[in-house]
Amino acid sequence: MRSARWVFLLVAMLLTVRSAQAQLSGSGIPGFFGMKSGSQAPPGAYVSYIFLDYDTTKIIGQDGREFSFQQGQIGFDGHAPGFIAVTNQKIFGANYGVLAYIPITNLAIDAPRAGLTRSSTFGASDLYVQPINLGWHKKQADIITWYGLYAPTGRYNPGANDNRGMGMWSHELALGSTYFFNEKKSLHASALGTLEFHSKKKDSDVQVGNILMIQGGVGPTLMQILDVGMTYYAQWKLSDDSGLGLPALVDGRLGKNHNYGLGPEIALVLPLKKDLSQLAIFNFRYIWDVGTQLDTQGNTLLFSMTFKFR
Repeated sequence: MRSARWVFLLVAMLLTVRSAQAQLSGSGIPGFFGMKSGSQAPPGAYVSYIFLDYDTTKIIGQDGREFSFQQGQIGFDGHAPGFIAVTNQKIFGANYGVLAYIPITNLAIDAPRAGLTRSSTFGASDLYVQPINLGWHKKQADIITWYGLYAPTGRYNPGANDNRGMGMWSHELALGSTYFFNEKKSLHASALGTLEFHSKKKDSDVQVGNILMIQGGVGPTLMQILDVGMTYYAQWKLSDDSGLGLPALVDGRLGKNHNYGLGPEIALVLPLKKDLSQLAIFNFRYIWDVGTQLDTQGNTLLFSMTFKFR
């Protein structure tokens, strides 16, 4: 389900307790792209809504030790309305598209610190836009690339426990592909790589290190409208966090954090008109964090609705 996996949103989570060590979060959400992550949506205009819930009770240290949160379970909820447009205009043989999402969240955590709890109030987080999105469609493979920008529009104060944004500009370069194993395109596997790099945070010298993430999925398409399969992600910090204002628990001497995740995904495409000019697209994904080092380990639930109206 192609259009529903272009999304940003919200903020990556990174929480901890005083007895543990961890590192700073980037702006991207691990596991936000799954099956057919290397495919661009067909030409048209789309409106989308995404809901994300992340829950965690522990952080995994460098040596594999688990540290529980003093507050018990900590979570994060996010909502993101968005608009997607894919045109018939060609650039280097690819369809040109754009998108924008305005995430609304109840928590944005950029650094590990104690005393954080899930809030019942929500606020606008950092705006995400893709001014350049290019998609190629070959006989047995799709290819996609884009430039994305996270703008620091959400409320941010260094060290605050009620931030809604990350307080930094984040730039994202992406390249991915979906491969179809037969001419009917009923069995597919995908991989999408994103490289994220950042400015210094507002009112501080803190800068998050560069982050590489690979996301995708594999599975069959049933009855031409239903995708059922497994989704995965792998995330690595490529360079150290820096700055005089780093929280005491962010210790680069311990190495760089990494995360892996795996879980089921279901995507359903319902034609609203026979000519496919209008579609309703529903996507459900549940991911368990595994193989974590120097980061929180938890579960992510993602649900999205996308409607093509032109």
